[in-house]
Amino acid sequence: MKTQFSKGFKLSCFLLLVLATFIVSCDKASPGKVERKITKDSWVIVTFNYQSIDVAEDYLNYRFGFAEEGGDVVVFINGLNTGQPGEWSVGLNNDPTTLYLSGFINAPLTILNDDWTVTTITSDNMSLESDGNTISMQRLE
Repeated sequence: MKTQFSKGFKLSCFLLLVLATFIVSCDKASPGKVERKITKDSWVIVTFNYQSIDVAEDYLNYRFGFAEEGGDVVVFINGLNTGQPGEWSVGLNNDPTTLYLSGFINAPLTILNDDWTVTTITSDNMSLESDGNTISMQRLE
C-alpha cells in the first residue's frame, strides 16, 4: 500500500511540476516568439508609465504595425498612416529578450526610442520595461 501511495504521489508531483513549468513558460519572451507575435495585426498602448508619470493618454489614438523580420514600425493615428515610421528589431539574447525601437522623430513617439526588455508576451498582450519605464500593449485584430 505504501508503495502505491509513493508512486501516485511522485507522479502527481511530477505532473504538477510539468504544468507549472508550462504555465510559467507561456509568457516568457524569446527573440523568435517576439518576432512571430509582434508582426501579427497591430498593437495599441494600454498603459505607459514614463519617469513615474502615466503618459498612456498621449497614445490613445495611436496604433502600431510591425513589419516582418524587423524593419519599419508603421504608426497610425485614428486609422490613418502618419507617414512617420520608426524602426524595430529584436536582440539575439534570450534572457532577457530586447526589443529595440528607434527612428521616431516627433513627439510623443520620441520617448519610445529605447532598448525595451520584453518581460512578457502572449498572443494578445506584451509588456516592456526600460530603466523603470513600463509599457503594456494589446494586439488588435
